Amino acid sequence: MADETPTPTPEKTPTPSPEKGGQTVPYERFAQKISEIKALENQVLDAQKQAESAKGWEAKHADLSTSIETERAAWAQQEALFKAGVRDPDVSELAKWRFEKSGSDNFADWLEKEAPNDAVLKIHLTKEAPAATPQPTAPQPNPNTGARTSPPPRGEFSPEAVQNMTVDEIRSNYSKIAGAWGYTPREFK
Repeated sequence: MADETPTPTPEKTPTPSPEKGGQTVPYERFAQKISEIKALENQVLDAQKQAESAKGWEAKHADLSTSIETERAAWAQQEALFKAGVRDPDVSELAKWRFEKSGSDNFADWLEKEAPNDAVLKIHLTKEAPAATPQPTAPQPNPNTGARTSPPPRGEFSPEAVQNMTVDEIRSNYSKIAGAWGYTPREFK
């Protein structure tokens, strides 16, 4: 029996007893610490979610900043073209293409100083005063068209002259007055 080895029994970890100098933690205190740890873990998870959300907003901010800078550069180019008198979209596109080929940094300065010397843009950027082409004017209509013409002068028998005559003068000159005024003379009795 000396050959036989004893069967090992699982060893239990000894729990310290208060008598041997170890300390024990009351269950309430242990449960409180566990709940505090879980609360802190939840706060860490929330903070991680907020950090991820903030990274998304930061990326969106970067995209929008890039977009607005691109738009500002495009409007600055368009403004410089308007100041140079370029209104044609084809000429604007040509000027932008030539600027890219030039290697310059500032579009407005390039357009003002170097573009007038560019062989391709020179003809489009010359600021010649446009020749004043006379516009054909339609003849003005006569304002008196359709108006009645005044009767020819009646000579010595105008209405004012006849009004100033006496009745006897009118009777004696009646046939002349009627003929001058375009009436058939009649005889008075």
